[in-house]
Amino acid sequence: MLLQTNPRLMRKTGYVLMAVACLLPSAAAADDEVPATPGRQHRWYNPRRYVERFKQTADEVRHLEIVEMISALAHGQPPDEGKGWFHPGQSRYGWQWLADRYDRDGDGKISSDELPPEVAELAGRLDRDQNGKIEKADFDWSSDSPYVKQAAQARRLFGSVDRDRNGRITGEEWRSFFDRAALDSEVLTPADLQAALFPPQPESSDDDPTPIDFLRGFASGELGSISQGPKIGGHAPDFELADHQGQRRVRLSNLNKNKPVVLIFGSFT
Repeated sequence: MLLQTNPRLMRKTGYVLMAVACLLPSAAAADDEVPATPGRQHRWYNPRRYVERFKQTADEVRHLEIVEMISALAHGQPPDEGKGWFHPGQSRYGWQWLADRYDRDGDGKISSDELPPEVAELAGRLDRDQNGKIEKADFDWSSDSPYVKQAAQARRLFGSVDRDRNGRITGEEWRSFFDRAALDSEVLTPADLQAALFPPQPESSDDDPTPIDFLRGFASGELGSISQGPKIGGHAPDFELADHQGQRRVRLSNLNKNKPVVLIFGSFT
């Protein structure tokens, strides 16, 4: 049998089955609701006891990284920020770490006078919105962050004006953008600006990948991984790769333990 001789395929099949179970309607509505008998809700023969345990287990399985991945791919969602298993980045030294040490008055804000002199000069770098206070929002890089949304809009505007894509806007490029947006008129209306910044998006074509394509990519190992990503404070998985010149092999566990090693996990295809 194929599943008996291929453990990797067997594991993936199990993950697929778990993901399919999570795609089905939640069992929460199935028992709305089994009446509980006072004083007997924890007895072995009470159905509510097993229904609640099933709900808890199903919720835990649904939030496994591999299940979130397969669920997103089965819905045709490509790997993208905020979708499926692409959660906001985490850091050991985030807002809570900083607040526990320097937010003396506990108001959720850290001013420059709350920081020791040796690190006060770093306040400007951490104060992302430059409002004079370091706050939790300054550490939020998720797609829901107002700052991230503003940055995305600014990049959209910048890309519409920077015609040669050199990262700089000249006066000539700015005037050219005005002429295009105003349709060679002398004035620019809000509707003209909206049409220039948010043009109609092309319709999806038959060449776009389908959910089946995503699942095939996962099954072949080209997309995603069955391994859980490393946790904060955990050990990075050992691996061996060729260097950028292809002349020697480098193994993580063989690197100098007395020097810090920076690893960036991601896809760069």
